[in-house]
Amino acid sequence: DSFSLFSRHYIRNPAMSTLGHQAGGIVGFLSNLGKLVDLIRPRITLVIWESGGSPRRRAIFPDYKKGRKPPKLNRYYEDIPDSDGNRIHQVRFLVDTLKHVGVCQMFIEDCEADDVIGFICRNRFNDEKKVIASSDRDFYQLLDENTTIFSFTSDSFVGPADVTSRFNIAPMNFALAKAVTGDPSDAIPGVEGIGFKSLAKRFDLISEQRDIDWLVERSRSLQAASKKPPKLFGQIIDERKLISRNLRVMYLDMAGLSASQIRKIDAAIDSFDPKRNKMHLMRALKDEGLASFDVHSFFSAFKTI
Repeated sequence: DSFSLFSRHYIRNPAMSTLGHQAGGIVGFLSNLGKLVDLIRPRITLVIWESGGSPRRRAIFPDYKKGRKPPKLNRYYEDIPDSDGNRIHQVRFLVDTLKHVGVCQMFIEDCEADDVIGFICRNRFNDEKKVIASSDRDFYQLLDENTTIFSFTSDSFVGPADVTSRFNIAPMNFALAKAVTGDPSDAIPGVEGIGFKSLAKRFDLISEQRDIDWLVERSRSLQAASKKPPKLFGQIIDERKLISRNLRVMYLDMAGLSASQIRKIDAAIDSFDPKRNKMHLMRALKDEGLASFDVHSFFSAFKTI
């Protein structure tokens, strides 16, 4: 989840190049990626860049991701202002630089990186061991016996058992649960007053995969069987349309992509020919004023590709 990783370091890392330019996003991204690749030793590394949002999701829910506050930047200097131009330059530099280490980069217009990653996990490498590198909990729905997440926030791996243990909700039902509870980070309202704990306490979301029909019918059944039914049963029944809309926005599958976008993803993977060039990498970093970056350790991490 490349732009997520870049943004994390761009916000937090105040590093400067010897040319006097902000370079925290570059330095942090490359360092983090190198350590992760060295740890996992993958056969292929896919770097998925964000394309600016999903028209499909905005068509379903116009307020999707609206009202986000700009992040507070960690900067110790005041005389060098942050700028969109510098941020864009850092991303472009990373795109160009990663061409020298043998990773497969992807930028699919008019969709989110989440959709691309979801498609790749469920349709391209569904039977192969893989790691999703992201701190976004939206990817919990993709976890299974072949899929693990590496969280940048906790600097650790997250597997299906970790999610089930923490939330009492299996990964296969995580998107459904979020559709009920909502997602404030994306400005998606849920059913008022219902959280993961209350949902998991009243419904079996571990033993098998559930859907909205099951959730509503189970609410009706439990409501009818109780003399004083909890409020959430009636809320779920009344808010079926809200939950259904949220699930359409949150669920990661082929419905989030057009046939053209799927063809581009397939073509990028099928035609991928990894090329590695250490001298070009060193020259690019030197020209950017980042000659002190440990190129040798970073480059050697990608030898398994």
